[in-house]
Amino acid sequence: MLGRVLEQVILARLMIVEKRRIVPLFERDGVLSTFYGNIHLAFALKLIRETVRDDLDVIRRVRNAFAHSILPLTFDTEEVSLEVKRLQHKSYYTAPSSESTEFELFHPNETRREFMRCCHAVAQTLIISIRQFVNLQEAFFSAWQKTQRDA
Repeated sequence: MLGRVLEQVILARLMIVEKRRIVPLFERDGVLSTFYGNIHLAFALKLIRETVRDDLDVIRRVRNAFAHSILPLTFDTEEVSLEVKRLQHKSYYTAPSSESTEFELFHPNETRREFMRCCHAVAQTLIISIRQFVNLQEAFFSAWQKTQRDA
């Protein structure tokens, strides 16, 4: 789901809404067909900060470890737990106390809970980023309309 949110943020920033323009971007070899590519495009467009980019890369590596391992993995597996320890979400997102309580109930495994908290923090950060962009666009458009009326 986080990959989909990232895709929507990029599309909103690029102001692409026509399905015929969107679909080829995400097809097999499309320029936006990989999570890795989307992470780094979002960073290049200044939609996310370096810490968010790094957290997304950790999330991507953990996702890939679970998807491609021939051995059973858990969040207690050393490879996974070491990646999760790299997460930096606490430096850019403070969860409300009600949110923290919900995560406590979600799963008893601390490493998995931390991973889920980070996914949530990144999603919230992406949504805030696109809201800020839309607000700037609206302010710019309003100012432009005012100059047109005044001219």
